[in-house]
Amino acid sequence: MKGMNPLQFARVLSFVQGYHKFAFYPSDDVLRAIQFAYPKYPKYGYNIKYVDSCYDSRDGCIWNVTFRRGRDGITLSTNHYNALMPPPDDFPFNNLYDWCMAYLKGEWIPTKEFETYERD
Repeated sequence: MKGMNPLQFARVLSFVQGYHKFAFYPSDDVLRAIQFAYPKYPKYGYNIKYVDSCYDSRDGCIWNVTFRRGRDGITLSTNHYNALMPPPDDFPFNNLYDWCMAYLKGEWIPTKEFETYERD
């Protein structure tokens, strides 16, 4: 899986700030507009307080992003799936940017297997 470049990461951060920032409670009209644009958007967003990332200076890509509400969160990384734990057959992403955006739009929801899998 490919990482994302800094411009793509800036777009992810902009989307977080616009739709998922901490204590984001849009009016009903704004919420309807968001849900019209993104039909699977989770009501009131994810209330993301922190976004952590890992940048690799060898290729100039971000390869790991964690969206946190505090201590709890979800990490999406280019090496989450590997030969020992291949992605599900229906996993549609080949780059981190598309995966992050699908998560933020509510188009990809982590499974229990994803949430409980711990890397060594």
